[in-house]
Amino acid sequence: MKKPAGQTKVALKVAVLISTLLVLTGCFEITQVLSWGANDTLDVHWIFRYPTSIEKTGASQGAGNDLASQIEDTKKNINDTLGSQVKNLSIKKTETEYDVSQEMSFTVPRYSRLNFGKLEGQDFPFVPVYNAAQKEVVFTFKAVKTEKPADADDAEAPDATEEADAPPADATTDDSSGQGMDVMGRQIAKMMLSSVRYQIILGGRMDPRRVIIRKGDKETVIKPVTLDSMIMIDIPLYAVYGEDGEAFSVVVMLK
Repeated sequence: MKKPAGQTKVALKVAVLISTLLVLTGCFEITQVLSWGANDTLDVHWIFRYPTSIEKTGASQGAGNDLASQIEDTKKNINDTLGSQVKNLSIKKTETEYDVSQEMSFTVPRYSRLNFGKLEGQDFPFVPVYNAAQKEVVFTFKAVKTEKPADADDAEAPDATEEADAPPADATTDDSSGQGMDVMGRQIAKMMLSSVRYQIILGGRMDPRRVIIRKGDKETVIKPVTLDSMIMIDIPLYAVYGEDGEAFSVVVMLK
């Protein structure tokens, strides 16, 4: 039995959606390693890793490529904002058969005396803000833009004086199926993106007694993982951002 045209179109859209998401599943790995020494020196190593296939297929347009370009721009931004307060700043790109790594490393010689006011425009918290009075280290993640489908109620109503063209026989089926596919697509995308994690690894004087995610008026306690002499904070990045892409902070309260 031949499928209606509307169902065929939807089936093709679903196939493309699923194949794209399978390519992107687990594609982004973001790791930030910070070690704060007794001499007040902060060593920072930041790694953004994604599969080589993303660059080849272009599936990362608007995501991976944008973030990689932001990393390239960051070197100039850090030099412009912090100048001599940061030493040994370097960015390198490493490619293997399987993945691509964008890496950035630098040293902050006098971390506790850094001019943290200059860091407010960071796209990512490459250098977290230290609050000496509260004994807190704060990683602030800026709000991100999210695209939402237009609300049907906001659509302009057709002029009642104009005669509308008769809809094709399968228009109702196509429209309802298309809406169902959009809902399913958003659910699948949310599930896939929720697996993207931002891992913060702390060492030296960055020894947390408590870690919270602060988003608006809400605070959520998260439990760090101890890795020998290091502490790892594992953040489900896009899940925390939520559908609206709201800003949030990871607050590390030090001992």
